[in-house]
Amino acid sequence: MTYDIYAFRDYLDLMTEATQKAFLRWLRQTGYMLELKEVYDYYDDSIDGMSSCQVGTTFYAGSAVLKELDRAVYDKGFTEFVEECYFEFTSQEQDCYMDRCNFYDLFDEFTDDCCFACSACSKYTLADAAEYISEEEYYCEECQG
Repeated sequence: MTYDIYAFRDYLDLMTEATQKAFLRWLRQTGYMLELKEVYDYYDDSIDGMSSCQVGTTFYAGSAVLKELDRAVYDKGFTEFVEECYFEFTSQEQDCYMDRCNFYDLFDEFTDDCCFACSACSKYTLADAAEYISEEEYYCEECQG
């Protein structure tokens, strides 16, 4: 699986390539990576929380009304919602999304639990791939030897 990651390259550059792949796999397995339909659901919920439409005694969700009456405005709002709230990943299989607010905490959780910082290049490497030298000294695969 190849990802074109352009939203937070600086953080991922702190990891070796194998660690990046493991991190993205971990995000997907833990349910933090969202598919497009889930992001649309969150968008609809955010609209519905702000507005509804009443016709007679019947109330309609604001998102449903907006979709039916002005699809271009709905789509533009969705694009802005995604740009503001999510990082977008493009893979060979599908597009998926990651909540911007959670990313930094998850990055810290993953690196604290699963990685060591290489003593030579400072890149995070998976704990099982790091070469242990001493209590404070570890080396990634690229710097070993």
